Amino acid sequence: MGAQIKGSLTNKRYRVASVFIDHFSDLSVVFPQDDNTSAELIKAKVAFEKFANSCGVSVVHYHVDNGRFADNAFIEDAKEQRQSISYCGVNAHHQNGKAEKRIRDLHVQGRSIHQWRDVAAPQLWPYAIILANEVINLTPRSKDEAVPLSLFAKSNHPPRLETLHPFGCPAYMLENALQQGNKIGKWENRSGIRMFLGPSPTHARSVHLILSIKTGLVSPQFHVEFDVFYGSTRWDKFMLKSEWQYKARILRESPSTTLDLDIDTITRMLWNKQIN
Repeated sequence: MGAQIKGSLTNKRYRVASVFIDHFSDLSVVFPQDDNTSAELIKAKVAFEKFANSCGVSVVHYHVDNGRFADNAFIEDAKEQRQSISYCGVNAHHQNGKAEKRIRDLHVQGRSIHQWRDVAAPQLWPYAIILANEVINLTPRSKDEAVPLSLFAKSNHPPRLETLHPFGCPAYMLENALQQGNKIGKWENRSGIRMFLGPSPTHARSVHLILSIKTGLVSPQFHVEFDVFYGSTRWDKFMLKSEWQYKARILRESPSTTLDLDIDTITRMLWNKQIN
């Protein structure tokens, strides 16, 4: 599902993702898609090339699997951009081993989505995989200690790692009135608990995407502290109960009946029940 800042929660979901990887630097870019159509693939291709251009890189060749990459729409778009294409053999995915390995790594790292069980849901997978990809791009390679993003962008500046936090960890956001410099009651809460989804792609690195576990809305926030060890989630009896899954229609049971269940029961409902 995509970030929604305001309004009633939509039941529109991301279904698939395209992963582009540069063989020289090992940098990869992930683009979630509404569906597995040629139109969505072309959107991802255009977005990747726009990102590459912002780093001073021009894409001149694609090495791809078959499937949608063999559709006329992809081939014609590549011709228009004066790009060449080479393909793997049918069912010979090992011929594109670098991309297959990256996809597997993203799947493994993205499974950290389940850490905060009361709030997590499989529908958050786009955020988890994008953050996992971000971490890979900023991690020095084992073979030469080079950072993929720095290699790709031809930059000598070391990456800022202090803005990265574990996916889905509790985030304590300063109350809005205090952010605006106003005073609040002496005994009122100074912060509220939310969930961290990753750095904002359209703001400074110090701005984070924060999910409200009550409304399901996502907002870019700066005044946030993170519980990176998930310590506060152990006090589940005292934690604010998550309601966003019902408002997003991930669970159909009403909060009045489900919120009284224990954490393990809610977790099984989230992870085992397939609800569109």
